[in-house]
Amino acid sequence: DAPDGTLHSHSATAGSVSAASWADDLVIENNADVGISLLSPGGAGNEGWIAFGDPNDNYAGSIYYDHANDAFSFRTNGGERVWIDSSGQLGIGNQSPAAMLSVGSSSQFQVDSSGIIQSEGYHQEHQSQYQLSHWWYQY
Repeated sequence: DAPDGTLHSHSATAGSVSAASWADDLVIENNADVGISLLSPGGAGNEGWIAFGDPNDNYAGSIYYDHANDAFSFRTNGGERVWIDSSGQLGIGNQSPAAMLSVGSSSQFQVDSSGIIQSEGYHQEHQSQYQLSHWWYQY
């Protein structure tokens, strides 16, 4: 069998599937589960990266794992945009999410693990929190 890409790691055949022509520089193939491991000693200063670049910016985007804090970061246009912390909380535009989902630099919009929304400008009938099925925006 001819390789499906520039670098083709073949443990066993995946069947009659071939790599897409636009994504064939690295092909990893097996007849069951398949994976890639990025291994480092861990701790402060040891991170895992998958970087994306172009002629104008060799660091335009990336997926970054911080071993010291057990956290993921997704970067676009050279800046961090999305974070997942060690407890699984997701921050969009927020490096320190205060709830299961925190949106905005100061967590202006939050959703906890029960689906309770907390936000500036939003109200619930009897509390400062409200569930997704009972919310509205106050102008």
